[in-house]
Amino acid sequence: MKRVLALLMAVLMLATAMLFAACGGKTGNDTTNPSVTDPANPAVTTAPVETTAPFHIEDEDLDEYEFMVYEVYLDNFFTTGDFVYTEGSGSVLDEAKYKRNSLVEEKFNISIYAEIIKGTSTTGSNEGYAKFLQAKNAGDPTYDLVVLPAYDQTKLAQNGGLYDMNAVPNLDFDAAYWDKNVVNKLTIKDTLFFLVGDYSIDGIDACVAIMFNKELAKEKNITDLYTLVENGAWTFDKFAEYTRMISEDLNGDDKFTNMDLYGALSWDDAIYAVVHSSGEECAYVDDNGDLVLGLGTEAVYNAFSNYVNLFKEDCALRYQVKFNENGTWTNDSSSLYGREMFANSQALFFVGTIATATNAFRDMDVDYGILPMFKANDSVDSYYGSVAPFSARFLGAPLHQNDVEILGKVLETICYYSSSTIVSAYYDKTLNGTVVRDEESSPMLDIIRKNRVYDLGYFYQPGNINKDLIYQFRASNADWMSTYAKKEKTAKVYLNNINKALTQLAEDWAADKQ
Repeated sequence: MKRVLALLMAVLMLATAMLFAACGGKTGNDTTNPSVTDPANPAVTTAPVETTAPFHIEDEDLDEYEFMVYEVYLDNFFTTGDFVYTEGSGSVLDEAKYKRNSLVEEKFNISIYAEIIKGTSTTGSNEGYAKFLQAKNAGDPTYDLVVLPAYDQTKLAQNGGLYDMNAVPNLDFDAAYWDKNVVNKLTIKDTLFFLVGDYSIDGIDACVAIMFNKELAKEKNITDLYTLVENGAWTFDKFAEYTRMISEDLNGDDKFTNMDLYGALSWDDAIYAVVHSSGEECAYVDDNGDLVLGLGTEAVYNAFSNYVNLFKEDCALRYQVKFNENGTWTNDSSSLYGREMFANSQALFFVGTIATATNAFRDMDVDYGILPMFKANDSVDSYYGSVAPFSARFLGAPLHQNDVEILGKVLETICYYSSSTIVSAYYDKTLNGTVVRDEESSPMLDIIRKNRVYDLGYFYQPGNINKDLIYQFRASNADWMSTYAKKEKTAKVYLNNINKALTQLAEDWAADKQ
C-alpha cells in the first residue's frame, strides 16, 4: 500500500505541474574560496565533470527496502522535483534522475519512491511543516527523506521534527558532492537539520542571477561583460552604467510602462540578493553557534539605497506591477511583464532567478547570456549566488527513522551519483535551448554555484524584518537604516527565541549520543 500510494501521488502531481563584526556577517565561504583572478586556482571552471574518486560505501543487499522521499514546493513556476521524474519523457533532467535513482537501487537492491505536492504557506505549510510535526508527535517513520521549502524546514527544525544529520552514519560532508560551505553555514550548536548537495536541482535554479540580451549589448558596444566577471570587476557601478545607456519611450506616449525599452528589469525579491552583493546577510551564525541579526551596517545601507535609487529612473523597471491605461501602476506580484518584456528584447538586463532563464527564456529568438549578481563594490570578495528564499528548498530527515544506517548509506550514495548525472544534465538544460546555445555562460554558472548563499535570516524571517527590504523597494524608499532601527529589537528577540530552542535541541542530541 505504501508503494502504491507513493506512485499515485507522484503521477498525479507530475500531471498537474529555487563575518563582519558587531552588526552583521560576511557571506564569504568558510572553505578556501580564491578570487576569480587567481590563476593558480580560478573560481571559473569550464564544465562539471564526472565523479571518478573512490567511493566509501560498499554494495549491499538491503532486501528490497522501500526508500520513501516526500517533496513540497511553493513556486508557481516550479517545474521539476529533485527525485520525482517521468520515465521516457525525453527531458534531460528526468533521464538523469532516472539514471541516478537506478544506480542507487541496483547498488542496494532497494526501490526509491518519491511523491511531490505544492505547499500553501510561507510561514509553515500544512503540506510540509504541519505534516511532519504531526509525524514527529505520532512517531511515524513513513518517510526516509523530505525535501521541503526552506520556510518549512527551518520551522520544523526549530520544533524538533528533524533528525540531526551530523548523527547520521556514513555521511561524508567533506566530499565534493556536498556543498561544504552550506553545511558550515547551516550548522547551529553543532547540529545540522537540513542541507544541500549535488542532488539538488533548485539549489541552482533558485539562485538570483542577471540575464543579458546579447543583441542589445552589441548594439551599445557593451562587449566586456564576461571579461568583467572573470577579472573580478563586475560591480554595481558597471551594472548601473550600462543600465543607464538604454531607455526609450517606444510608443511615444511620454510614459514609461511595459510597452517601452529599459536597461534593466528587476524582480522584487532581487533586493535580497542586493544585500548579499555587499558581502552581508540578514542573519548569520556567529562563533558561539548563535543566530545573529545582520542588515544594520553601512555596507547594506549603501547597496540597498543605490539599487532602489537606480530603479527610480526611467532606465530601470521593477516589473512586478500592473499598468493602468493612464500609465500609472499598482503592485502586482503575479505580473509577468518582466518575462514577456525580456523575451521581447525590451531590456538589456533581467535580474531574477536562474529558473526564469531555464523555463522562460531558453527558447527566445534573441541570444542571451547569464551573469552572476554584481558585487556592490570593489571591496567585496566574491560574486554571491543569493538563493531566493521563496524558491529555496532543503533536504532533511524526519525525526523518526526506520533505519538510520540505511538512511546514511542511501543518501550518501544518492549525492555521490548526482554529481555525475544531475549536475551535468542541469548545465545541459540551462545552456542548450531550442534556439539558444550559450556556452560562455557555463563558467558563470560555476561561479554562482560555488558561492551560493543560504541566508538563515531570510528563512526564519525574524520579526519579518526581511520583508521590509521588499516593501521599501516597492515604495521606492531608499532609507533602510530608519526602518532597521524600528525593527531591530523585535527581530533580535525573535532570533533569541530561536537560539534558545535550537540550544535545547543540541543538548538533547548531545545527550543521545553519549
